[in-house]
Amino acid sequence: MLLRWLSTVSALTTLATVSDSAAVRSASPVPRAAQVGQAPLVMEEFMVPGGDPGIQLYVRNKRLATLNTFSADHVLLFVHGATYPAPIVDSEVAARDYAAAADWIRTRRQVPRLHVMGHSWGTVITARYATQHSDKISRLVLLAPVWLRQDGASLTDSGGALGAYRTVTIEAARKRKDTGLRPDVKPQPDAWFDAWAQATFASDPVGSKANPPYVRAPNGVVQEGRTFWSAGKAVYDPARIRVPTLLILAEWDADTPPYMAQTLYPLLVNAHPKKLVLLSQGTHGIMNELERFSLFDEVYRFLSDGLQS
Repeated sequence: MLLRWLSTVSALTTLATVSDSAAVRSASPVPRAAQVGQAPLVMEEFMVPGGDPGIQLYVRNKRLATLNTFSADHVLLFVHGATYPAPIVDSEVAARDYAAAADWIRTRRQVPRLHVMGHSWGTVITARYATQHSDKISRLVLLAPVWLRQDGASLTDSGGALGAYRTVTIEAARKRKDTGLRPDVKPQPDAWFDAWAQATFASDPVGSKANPPYVRAPNGVVQEGRTFWSAGKAVYDPARIRVPTLLILAEWDADTPPYMAQTLYPLLVNAHPKKLVLLSQGTHGIMNELERFSLFDEVYRFLSDGLQS
């Protein structure tokens, strides 16, 4: 997750989620399932210089305690999407911050390249970065990629004038998660959602004290959506992506519906190899759902395809 202090970076041993943070992930080439029982995890937190003077980025790294050597095939920088929390800036500025975090990580790990991954609006940040820094990227993963919207405003945009922040309640989060699902379909157990909500909504020092509690989400991403994606304008040229690229999402994703990835895929004319994967029985938050391992395994397989023998 990559964001200004104001942003958060986090790397998970299996997957990370990004919003206003950048996530670094270092993993050994051992399959994910085996990693879990091998060794305890080490979590490190850093404040690193951003893309503009005076800006600091929060970066979190998680790795196996036994992992002390690194290669370009085993370092991943992950950035989250638009709400929990989101960047306070547009994707142009966020991509500069992402580049700064990526350079800091490459220097720290002494690798020439790293894997790049974004979720939701984070795919805009990482795709912009890829159009400018292909020489620093091993492989690109776009989870629930954003592209030109054909069906009105984003679910993050409730309409009306925009202030610096919008507020999101637990009930609103639940409603957004269930958008488009039949009543008998439950890709995530209620207990899982409750655990996520408890941790997420406790993170806002102001909103956590309210009744009902809420989180404050910056509106930079909403403004960009109105100006570009919902207006039929892209903020980057897919033809300028020249690295192996995976587009992956779940079939019940109402935030970034499958037509977005299906429209974007043929525009990646210089990305080789490229792959489009549509996962069953999941939503925009599939990384927190019952079918999450189908996501983890597909991403692991794609990244492993690039391993040098």
